[in-house]
Amino acid sequence: LEMISGVTASRPFGILVVAFVVSAAGLYVSPMIKLETNYHKYVPQNLPSIQKFSELEELAGGQTIYTLVLETDGVDSRVLEKSKDLANYILGKEELVYKYDSVNSLAGAYEGLENVPEAQLNRYVSGSLLAIHFYSTAGTHEEYKSTLNSVSRDVEFYGWEGDYYLTGQAVIYSELGSIMINSQTTMTLVAYIGILAVLLLIYRSLRKAIVPLLAITSVIGVINLVMFISGVKQTMVSIALNSIILGLGIDFSIMIAERYLEERQRVSAVQAVRRAIEHTGKATTTSALAMMGGFGALMLSTFPVMRDFGFLSLVSISLSLLAAFTVVPAFLMVTERLGERLKSS
Repeated sequence: LEMISGVTASRPFGILVVAFVVSAAGLYVSPMIKLETNYHKYVPQNLPSIQKFSELEELAGGQTIYTLVLETDGVDSRVLEKSKDLANYILGKEELVYKYDSVNSLAGAYEGLENVPEAQLNRYVSGSLLAIHFYSTAGTHEEYKSTLNSVSRDVEFYGWEGDYYLTGQAVIYSELGSIMINSQTTMTLVAYIGILAVLLLIYRSLRKAIVPLLAITSVIGVINLVMFISGVKQTMVSIALNSIILGLGIDFSIMIAERYLEERQRVSAVQAVRRAIEHTGKATTTSALAMMGGFGALMLSTFPVMRDFGFLSLVSISLSLLAAFTVVPAFLMVTERLGERLKSS
């Protein structure tokens, strides 16, 4: 703690520059962090059923199915021929689509659509709706989404006369990714606004209210960089991490800021930094270590999604503590000096 307080007191401006760069870099790479929307990847991958399923995918190809539902004026031989041309066009255009399944094969096998058993026909035809099932090797959220958009463009370019829509598990995965991103953005913004409103209500000072948020913002930036570099994907669990960091990690910053401002009334800025970190820092560090022990236990989980969340939580808490010891005092020192210069000028 003595070493950290010495560095913070002697290089406040440099610390703020690093915090700004890290926050900006984290914001930049945030959209590049990959998503994991396939719930099969959320469970332990050493389960016998999961291993057999993976082996089947390797042997038979991907098990991802896109179902293209076409609206027609009535399913007849002309519509069947045109739908076959459309399916072949999509198959030839899409690299990740390796085959399709339609009612045309049944009509050929039974020598006419009218001879196809109703139980089998209902898989492809419902009233004026005609379904074509495309089999794809898409296995990531990015591939799910790109294939979905590409097939939609193919149908538009081909010029199908009626309406259409795409459905299936892959489409759900694609939409789930968008929901995850929007939910994370909403939760983070609400957390920022809520915390800022409470701190403004208590402190009646913008400077005192934003300093804890600046520290946590730098932590979120580092976490984004860690996820991007290490390849850890966003999941339905980790999207809540920003709000958790804001809720838990901000306590450290508030305690250090309060102690600094209290000491500053009696001693110089440098001494106030040292006393805040070296005295209050002991209790803050103990609290952080207790949190790290609790969240770190998640790394022992057999579920990959929980294991990754435990790792990210462990890193987040440790960085929140470090930011409280560095970014918070540095910001208070720099803004105080800036205020004094403005008054003197």
